[in-house]
Amino acid sequence: MSSTEKNKQAENDDSIAIEEHLYFRAMRSPYTGILLDNSLLSVNNLFDTEGMVKLQKDVYPLYEEIESVIGRAGLENYIGVTQRDFPKHLKMYAERQATVLRNLRKK
Repeated sequence: MSSTEKNKQAENDDSIAIEEHLYFRAMRSPYTGILLDNSLLSVNNLFDTEGMVKLQKDVYPLYEEIESVIGRAGLENYIGVTQRDFPKHLKMYAERQATVLRNLRKK
């Protein structure tokens, strides 16, 4: 194996190790439990490594920030409201995506 191939393999191994670390952090996170309790995650989601890694990297730090201001009970209430307003959130995201696509078509 050439040194370039060894470097690429080492980078790939590092990337896999980081992803595994983030996945296991997400699985141990109290936020995963809160999302499960509010039916925003299902057991099937737990097997989606990429999705769980994204939650750990992108969403859970925001939850930590929210929790630092309003506490765990406040965060749980916020997530509960999100669950109850889920159709509203889906509509908002769909409208945003439709706007982006309309703007792309105009170009």
